[in-house]
Amino acid sequence: MGIHQGITQLLCRMGYVYKKLKLVPGKADTEKQCAFVECYEELKASKAPEDPIYFMDATHPHHNPVTSYGWIKRGQDREIRSNIGRQRLNINGAINTVSLQTIIRYDDTINAQSTIQLFQQIEAHHPTAAHIYIICDNARYYRSQLVNDYLNGSKIKTRIFAAICT
Repeated sequence: MGIHQGITQLLCRMGYVYKKLKLVPGKADTEKQCAFVECYEELKASKAPEDPIYFMDATHPHHNPVTSYGWIKRGQDREIRSNIGRQRLNINGAINTVSLQTIIRYDDTINAQSTIQLFQQIEAHHPTAAHIYIICDNARYYRSQLVNDYLNGSKIKTRIFAAICT
């Protein structure tokens, strides 16, 4: 029996298992989460039936591997080939909380203009709604002056996670 197999068996006898760690939010604030749930439930109860609620967010996946740690014999290296360039996608989208319908944009960059274009697509899906509620994070393109100016004449009502109950 090799040393690695012996250590593995010892760890198993001691009640250990080999499994992936669970990732939890580093800044979780239970009070703020409870306040968000309360505000969200109030919004659902008070809105008109034809007025949708969307959750909106952007993501920027990179087209390259992410290196991590592993067991490598002392004095040796392991290499992972990366792709050439720094390409990434810029995806901005929203999901309807009831129908689970998604509205997604792929843009060269996510900024105020692309956010307004996403808002326009969402509005086009709901011509009869009096209000459209969108819950999003605190990204600067969601709270820019250009977006705020657009929202002043829109039926979209945004709620930023960082200030959900204000």
